[in-house]
Amino acid sequence: MHFLPHHNANPVLKSIPALFAIGMLFSCENDPSNIKALNVHTEAPLMTSYGSEITYNDSGKTLVRLKAAQLDQYFRERDQKKWYEASNGLKITFYDSLMQESATLTGRRGRFEELTTLLEVNDDVRLHGHGGELLQTEQLFWNQRTAQVHTDKFVKITRKKTMIWGMGLEAKQDFSKYRIRHVQGEIPINKKETAETHQQNE
Repeated sequence: MHFLPHHNANPVLKSIPALFAIGMLFSCENDPSNIKALNVHTEAPLMTSYGSEITYNDSGKTLVRLKAAQLDQYFRERDQKKWYEASNGLKITFYDSLMQESATLTGRRGRFEELTTLLEVNDDVRLHGHGGELLQTEQLFWNQRTAQVHTDKFVKITRKKTMIWGMGLEAKQDFSKYRIRHVQGEIPINKKETAETHQQNE
């Protein structure tokens, strides 16, 4: 299982592992003292790409597609830490075994570290899931290995007939199954009001 590039106006974006390799090559091709100063004092990105798109494939099937308006690659020399940040919005689309869209995850910011399989999404996070449910929170982690999402933050889930909220959540990435750790409330909702609210938020 691996990430593959989608050909667009961003040829430098190959894959998450490949980007790390590109970052190493970038460092070698520039003055090491400049690179060191860049990271130690400012932690400015080593590389920035725009209109980025990454696909996660398994056995020739696209399982995940990530789009980011801006993707920055960082490297901190003192602990050899490498990570990526999406600072201007991102969208992750999940697909089922038939390559049909099963859920979408959006947020204003995202972060992915090299040594983990966790993608962190922050600020106005929304997961539109299997069956029409909508999860809203301020922070959500997607685990690439387990195909699960989780958060310790406040969550609100809008379903067809009810709205439920609480603290903390674990769920499948397509949101077909989920568990709120500490349920704090649940109310019935009016479909018309929900549709109007959804239109206002778009």
